[in-house]
Order: sequence, then structure tokens, then C-alpha cells
Amino acid sequence: MKFRKFSIQEKFQIPLVVLIALGVIFAANQFDWFVSSPEKNVITPDAKQHILYGSEDGGGHLYGQNKPCKSEFPKDWSGAKIIQVTKDIAANDNSDWRQEDNGYFVTEQSVEGVDVRVVLNEDKTGVVTSYPVNGDRNPCTNDNEPQEESSQQEEM
Repeated sequence: MKFRKFSIQEKFQIPLVVLIALGVIFAANQFDWFVSSPEKNVITPDAKQHILYGSEDGGGHLYGQNKPCKSEFPKDWSGAKIIQVTKDIAANDNSDWRQEDNGYFVTEQSVEGVDVRVVLNEDKTGVVTSYPVNGDRNPCTNDNEPQEESSQQEEM
């Protein structure tokens, strides 16, 4: 008994170049190292800490942190949601990114009525911070201090 070779190309009449392309795509999807590239806009554990709870440099935007002069995300936004929204905005190359004088890149996007500002580092590979810009901020420690007399009163 003779067995005939089975050929997908002959059986389905698929051009060889298409089969090769499908093989490359399949291989690329199976092996991360095949088409690996560094992850963009990483949110490090330190950045998460800064955004949600605060650090020596500020931050603390999760509802209920009560950091002076800081805005907070809505009460119904969990830490996981804040970080996911931040990642989604940071990954959007179509946002209107502008470079600030300090070299950081900044954009704002409205999510469920909350205008969220995301700040990326100088090479746009890591998130520095994220916070809401259209809500109230917590009172600053010096908000209740008397203001200096105006220069008009000095002239009188």
C-alpha cells in the first residue's frame, strides 16, 4: 500500500507565500522573544505608590488620602481603576502630548467626566504621575493663613 504525500498547498490551493506569512505570524504570536520590544509607559511600584498614596515628592490622589493641596479621584474609583485608566491614557500615542520645560510629557483625557492628567518621563517610557485636574483639591496647609496686605494699603 502506497501513501500519497499530503500537501496543504495542493489540497487547498493556497499560494506558498501566504503559507509562509501565516507561519511567521503564528510563530511571532507564540514566542515573545521573536518580536520582543521593551514595554512602553511602565508604571513602576514606586509610581503606583506615588499616584495612589503619595511619596516624598507628593502624589496621593486616591480618594480619602487627604493630602494637602492635592486633588483626588472620585470615591468610586478604586486604585486598580486609577492605574488602568493611567495605563490606557499613557499608551495612547494619538493623545495631544506636549513636552514641558522639565522635559516631561503631559496629556489630559476625560474619562467618565474626570479630566485625568498623565505625566511621562523624558523618553516617554515610564509614568511619573497621574491625577484629576477638574475636581476640587484638598485644602493647603497655608489656606487659612492671613494674606499679606496689598501694596495699595502701603501707599495710603
